[in-house]
Amino acid sequence: MKSQKFILSRWFLIVMIIMAFILPPYAEKGFVAQNIGNIINATLSNSFVRNLLPYSTLFQIVVLIFFVGLILFKNRVGKAFTIFVGISYSLYALVQNIAITDQFGLSMILSNIILCLMTSFVWLSDVRSNKNSYTFNNFNKKNAWLIIVALFCLWWPMDFSGTPDFNPLYFFTGHVAQSLQFCPMTPIFLIILIYCKPAISLPVYRMTGISGTIIGFWNMMSFFNPSTVFVGVYHLPLFLISIYVLIDSFKLQKNYVQTP
Repeated sequence: MKSQKFILSRWFLIVMIIMAFILPPYAEKGFVAQNIGNIINATLSNSFVRNLLPYSTLFQIVVLIFFVGLILFKNRVGKAFTIFVGISYSLYALVQNIAITDQFGLSMILSNIILCLMTSFVWLSDVRSNKNSYTFNNFNKKNAWLIIVALFCLWWPMDFSGTPDFNPLYFFTGHVAQSLQFCPMTPIFLIILIYCKPAISLPVYRMTGISGTIIGFWNMMSFFNPSTVFVGVYHLPLFLISIYVLIDSFKLQKNYVQTP
């Protein structure tokens, strides 16, 4: 497929990086260059995901069921899991990157929306090509520690203000709707792909790594503000695992067999 070839090209990576740096957010009112940072912060702080907080536990349980099912039944639920992930990224685009505020009206972080929708596209495209094989054949002693990272991301012991909160029940209640958020879930999806190498879709691996690296990079800016240092710490799994996957995807590409 031409789309797969383009996603696997170095030019695509360059285009995505340039897009992330130059594409401004959208604001219905009050848009001036000086307000870009405020628009982004207001959008993230008031995104639609907050409206879904009453359903956090339900979404968390659904996610846990999918993960347990994938571990127990592997490829028997593989296509259902791939569809679930693809739909999830479309939801991240809509509920995390769009908001309505008094100051800016309707606002959107366009670059994040594009990254999430592109990631959704490659996952859903794999339903037909079926390149992802959830065998976990690459699980070994060297990478077993990634399970701890995945469990931490599922737990996500932090409130919306960025303050750590280590209530163990959050693993099951999804207190901040972490199962509906890009940053906690992307490292988990990537860890699953790492454990299933080399029987994975390289376009899925590459695109998810690209979106995670770019969005993770912006979250690393939290370290420059003393009040948001913990936010940066919590996003290290997203940034570091995504960078590893992005680099690793170029190594895997040498032996990758392209779908006709």
